[in-house]
Amino acid sequence: MPCSETAAVGLVVALWDELRPIARHLRLRGRVGRVLRGNVGGVPLVVRLSGVGRDRAAAAARLLLTQHGCGSLLTAGYGGALDPTLAVADVLVASAVQRDEAPPVVSSADWASAVGGPTGLVWTTSRLLADPAAKAAAHAASGAAVVDLETAAVAAVASEQGVPWLGLRAVSDTANEALPVFVTRHFDEQRGELRLYAMFAWLLLHPRQWPVVADYARRQQRMGRALALAVATAVERRR
Repeated sequence: MPCSETAAVGLVVALWDELRPIARHLRLRGRVGRVLRGNVGGVPLVVRLSGVGRDRAAAAARLLLTQHGCGSLLTAGYGGALDPTLAVADVLVASAVQRDEAPPVVSSADWASAVGGPTGLVWTTSRLLADPAAKAAAHAASGAAVVDLETAAVAAVASEQGVPWLGLRAVSDTANEALPVFVTRHFDEQRGELRLYAMFAWLLLHPRQWPVVADYARRQQRMGRALALAVATAVERRR
């Protein structure tokens, strides 16, 4: 194991659409699907693209610790807002994460404070909260600010191994917005992941959905820029 990796930050990102702006901003090197590497302000960074869902995120996190000797874990991506004060492209710094009925897992308070920005509880689930009513109910029941599919898995691995962790989620849809039908129609709740190929095939047959896709692509540019800047700050301040 190279000595330079002993204090590296390990970053888990589920989707290439989430990782692309980060890779560009941080000038990461390597092969997508394997490992990407970078250096932010003298802090080494090792990145794994995990795929969607808790099992894949957990596997990627373990590889970062066992194969690359990372000393801390960071997970970053997009998430749905449950807190109505959050806007699209706001980046929430996870103070803790909760999965279903399990107790919350607290992140590194010093690390979260160093990053700055809004903080709050992330709720990781295997089902989509597709409409404002479902989001409002989840917010009232849990107090969570953002919902996602992977953060709890990375936090669990970090807790098992005794290393610091932090989660960053850029808001993709506000608490008052319903998810697009092309997303809800192709989400597998049993596996907690999107059926991406089926979704793209369905979109080819439903051209009236393309304006919705185009709108999401425009907002994704804002989300990506905000997330990339937050990741850069988080890695640099992990010294």
